[in-house]
Amino acid sequence: MVELDFILDVVKKSGQIIKKNFKGSILITHKGETDLVTNVDKEVDALIRDEIKKYFPQYGILSEEGGTLQGSSNKVFVVDPLDGTTNFVKGYPNVCISIALMEEKEVILGVIYNPISEDIYYAVKGGGSFKNGKLISVSKTENLSNSLLATGFPYDFSEYSNFPQFEALFRKTLSVRVDGSAALDLARVAEGVIDGYWEKGLSKWDIAAGSLIVMEANGVVSDFRNGGNYLEKGEIIAANPFLHPQILEVLNAL
Repeated sequence: MVELDFILDVVKKSGQIIKKNFKGSILITHKGETDLVTNVDKEVDALIRDEIKKYFPQYGILSEEGGTLQGSSNKVFVVDPLDGTTNFVKGYPNVCISIALMEEKEVILGVIYNPISEDIYYAVKGGGSFKNGKLISVSKTENLSNSLLATGFPYDFSEYSNFPQFEALFRKTLSVRVDGSAALDLARVAEGVIDGYWEKGLSKWDIAAGSLIVMEANGVVSDFRNGGNYLEKGEIIAANPFLHPQILEVLNAL
């Protein structure tokens, strides 16, 4: 798939900007009280957008830092140039570039790249999921009591805090990780390192690529009502087939 080869190349090229500036001097601004953006986010976004416009000028672009660019095609690249900005600012190496390709409302391609570890996850619809070229699959953990989950917290607590949900699932599992990157949380569900993940208050660019990578790794992805509107709602449960209904049950009991 020509778009896959393109994205694999562009994330590695733009990832050099992140790697070069990691633990370096960066310019930090605020989009909200706790929502940070850096000059690196913007530089990576600009490079990716320029490459897309050069090689796929007919495709649309939706990115966290650059907004929406309409194209003549029904295909749209969905871009998070730096997922885990707070981690990046603090020198915590849980950061990534996440790019998905959507056709109409369906994700058909997803790539997640951590330029610090140089791990790259990718999937094409119907073709399985891969990490560094090797096929991956979700875990086979059957019970919540033996599971390791991941989640995150919204920047705006006014409508949804996730604290009751966190406590409820923390009490029923081995533990819950909060690692600051929705895309990498999904990638780790796909490779079976994390058994399940839930979060709310997300944007399409946070989860588009990762949702496909989980599903192509034999996982289950839904919104909090077990529907398929997770991209539109900005809420997601992703897990192996054993744990997904158990996580769903706990969340809907609150």
